[in-house]
Amino acid sequence: WVFGAEALFNPTPEDDDAEPEDLSDKVKWEGSGTFRPAKGKQSHPTFSGEGDNTIVLSVEIDGIMYGKVNVKNI
Repeated sequence: WVFGAEALFNPTPEDDDAEPEDLSDKVKWEGSGTFRPAKGKQSHPTFSGEGDNTIVLSVEIDGIMYGKVNVKNI
């Protein structure tokens, strides 16, 4: 399986005309499996077994981790 993620960052959310920056290449993939690649807009996870598995997505901007999202796979 291949999973994909999109991360858009708008440093000036009060500006409706501002174009968000695409940070999808910086998405970090973690969880109960091994992710190849571990960073990027797409990753191919390998899980150790059937049942509940977890994918955790995050993006680091200026040294701060944002948007940590947990995804549960069954």
